[in-house]
Amino acid sequence: MRFPGGEAGQIRGYDGDLTMAVGTPSIPVGRSVWEFGTNDKPAAKFKSDYETRVEDTDEKSPVSGRPSSS
Repeated sequence: MRFPGGEAGQIRGYDGDLTMAVGTPSIPVGRSVWEFGTNDKPAAKFKSDYETRVEDTDEKSPVSGRPSSS
């Protein structure tokens, strides 16, 4: 699980990276990436964030955008 906080949350890439061995009704089994944020135009922000992630995602890897930390 990786959900950086503070200024680390302001770096380029996904806001969270999570791998679940057991899913829940809200979180799938396996790896998922998360985006957080809000403004006064949530639909426009969602569309912009989605388009950015689609452009940044490598076709060979369903999850890319933020380098892994060691």
